[in-house]
Amino acid sequence: MRSHSVCDHRWLFHARTSVAIWKGRCSTSSPQLNKKQIHAVFLLGMHKRQSPISMSFSRSIVRFKWLCFVVVSVSGLWALAEEPEAEPNVVHIEKMRAFVDFLQTELKTATDLLERQSGSDAEVDRARAHLAIASHNLALAENNQAKVVRQIRLLVEIRSRQSERHERMAELGFGSELKRIIAMRRLASSRYLLARTQAKPADALDQLERAVQLYNDELTYLTKLQQQGAVSAMELNRARHRTTVAEHHLAHSKADSQSGLPKLRKSVVLCQQEYDQIQRLWQAGYADVIDEYDAHRHLLHAKLLLADIEKEPTAMQKQFDELIRLHKQTLPKLGSYRKGKIARLIIERELARDHARKAQFLRDGYLNVDLCIATMDF
Repeated sequence: MRSHSVCDHRWLFHARTSVAIWKGRCSTSSPQLNKKQIHAVFLLGMHKRQSPISMSFSRSIVRFKWLCFVVVSVSGLWALAEEPEAEPNVVHIEKMRAFVDFLQTELKTATDLLERQSGSDAEVDRARAHLAIASHNLALAENNQAKVVRQIRLLVEIRSRQSERHERMAELGFGSELKRIIAMRRLASSRYLLARTQAKPADALDQLERAVQLYNDELTYLTKLQQQGAVSAMELNRARHRTTVAEHHLAHSKADSQSGLPKLRKSVVLCQQEYDQIQRLWQAGYADVIDEYDAHRHLLHAKLLLADIEKEPTAMQKQFDELIRLHKQTLPKLGSYRKGKIARLIIERELARDHARKAQFLRDGYLNVDLCIATMDF
C-alpha cells in the first residue's frame, strides 16, 4: 500500500502541475489542451486519496491515471513548444525582400545582356523601374523614410529617361503614341509621389493634375483603338478604372471627395464585367490562371477602395478576407504556369501585404495607406 500511496502523491503532483501549465497558457486556446480532460484526471487523483478501494481495481485506476497523465503532459509540452505566429508586417517585409532580391537578379541579367550587346537600354530601365518601385514599397513597410525618398527620386530619374526616349522616337516617326502617353503619365505620377512625400502640396497638386490629364489622354486613345479592334474591352475597362481612381484622388486632394463616388461605383461595375468575361474565357480554356487571378483581384481591390471611401468597415474586412482567400487559392494552381516563379513571388507578396493591411486595419480602425495612391501606375 505504501507504493500506491507514493504513486498517488506523485500523480497528484503531476496532475496539479498539468493544471498549472494549462492555466498559464489558457489565453492561447490550444486545441491540444482540453480543460475538462485535465480537471477530470486531477479529480481522479483526488478520488484515489479519499476513497479506499480494492487492490486490483486500484491498480487499474493507477494505470489509467498514469496514461491520462502522459497524454496530458505530451499535449501540454506540444502546446508549450508551439511557435507563435510571426507579425503580419514582418512576413510582409520578408516577402518584399524576396521579391526585391528576384528583381535585382533580373536587373543584373538585363545589364549583362546589354554589355554583351544582346539587350537594350529600354530593357535595363524597365528592370530598374520595377526594382525601384519594389524597393520603395519595402522601405514603406520598414518605415524607412530616407530610403522611401531615395527610391522615388531614382524612379523619377528612370521615368524621365524613358519619357525622353519615347519623345525622341516620336520625333523620328517611330514608336507608339500610346507608349509615349503612358511614359509621360508615369513620369507625372512619380513626380507627384515625390512632391507628396517631400510635403510640397502645391507641386504635388500640379503633378497630379498633369497625371490625371494624361490618364484621360490614354483612355481616349485606347477608346479609339478599341473601336478599331486593336485592344480588348478588358484593357479599356482597366484604363477606365485607373482614370476613375486618379480623378477621385484629385478631387479628394481638392477637398471634394464626394464628386468621384459615382465614378468609383461605376468602376466596380466595370471590374465585375471584366471578371465575368474572364470567367467565361477561363471555363472555355482561353484564359490562364493569372488572367483569372488578376481580374478577380482588380474587382476586389475596386470594392475595397469603394468601401474605404464610403467608410464601411464591415465591407472592408470582407474584401480583405476575399483577397486573402483568393491569394491562397491561386498559389497551388501555379504548378505548370509558364511564369510560375515570378507569379508565386508576386502572389505571396500580395498575400503578406493584405494580411498586414488587414491586421493594421483591425487594430487601428482605419487604413494607414491611401488606396488611391496604391492603385496608381507609377
